[in-house]
Amino acid sequence: MKKELALLFAAVSLSGPVQAQMPVSAGDYYIRSQQPSGTFFGYHQVMTEPKTGYVRAVYCNTIFWVRKSTVLWTENEAKAGRHLFIEMNLNGDRKLICADPDEQVRLEDLGMKEAEVRRFRNSNGQLDQKKSRMNVLSEAFKQRK
Repeated sequence: MKKELALLFAAVSLSGPVQAQMPVSAGDYYIRSQQPSGTFFGYHQVMTEPKTGYVRAVYCNTIFWVRKSTVLWTENEAKAGRHLFIEMNLNGDRKLICADPDEQVRLEDLGMKEAEVRRFRNSNGQLDQKKSRMNVLSEAFKQRK
């Protein structure tokens, strides 16, 4: 028994630091942006399962799947002085999952090469952003101002 415990301890010790990644529960997940006054400004949905066109990102020790344009959006929102957080929405109830996701993941963390990051930022994320219904609606409202 002592020998088995010693082997187990050695295996754990040699495996390096362990970062627990929390499983996510059912519900829809969003990165929300709000003005410093607390008023809602915008959001991007993030996924809990892999999806075509999405990349793996870890926010507050929780694995999500996001578009690269979402990561760029969080960077831009933070630069504009807005507060960001990830929340879960389930049956109308919202639960805070992660504060300041813009400080958790940057484009450079997604395995992109330096030139690709630069090109992506210069295009303002248009290289991978599909026109979603929310993008179209948002653009329509911006034009009415």
